[in-house]
Amino acid sequence: MSERPTAHSIEEVYFFLMLSPCTSCDGGPLDAEQVQRESESASFRTFQFQCRCRQCGTKHALRFPIASQDDHPHDPPVVNPDSEPSQLIDVAQWLTLFHLLTSKAAQTRDKSESRRLGYEAALCLDEALKFYEPDNELPPESAFFSDRTREHLRTQPELFVRRRLVDLRSKLPDLTVMRRLIQSNTKKPWWSFWKRD
Repeated sequence: MSERPTAHSIEEVYFFLMLSPCTSCDGGPLDAEQVQRESESASFRTFQFQCRCRQCGTKHALRFPIASQDDHPHDPPVVNPDSEPSQLIDVAQWLTLFHLLTSKAAQTRDKSESRRLGYEAALCLDEALKFYEPDNELPPESAFFSDRTREHLRTQPELFVRRRLVDLRSKLPDLTVMRRLIQSNTKKPWWSFWKRD
């Protein structure tokens, strides 16, 4: 069983699983079928996620230390209320999630689902922007956690210009407004929406 860096919340782990490849088939993503708290310390709780690859069906057990002291996912999700960037998902992956979610939002005819997906997309942009240093239009190399995503920075730096992300974010409504609308129409757990193909 593999253990990952500390996450800020259970929600952050669900976002991580959206991009996680299967070690058996290199496909995915991984769907969490069961989540169980294993241990607790003063600074974090450790959870075991029993996951299944959506493509080949292989089961995976992943262990995540989670800093949040709240055992239950929020609806709508609250990934990280602090200014500290993720240790689990890098800046390129947050942008990938943003594009994945906005694409799903554009494809759905359900207004409430589209609103929810737009909210999640806005969260992803907000998390990506946490990696940027003051007065620097590009994120530092430390904001990229793998050779593959660092290669994206080297070959396509224009994708990571801060102004581009800010412009994308300005096209989405305020999170507080979206959260209020989603809460008034909540019918099922938020993570079930991204499981749809």
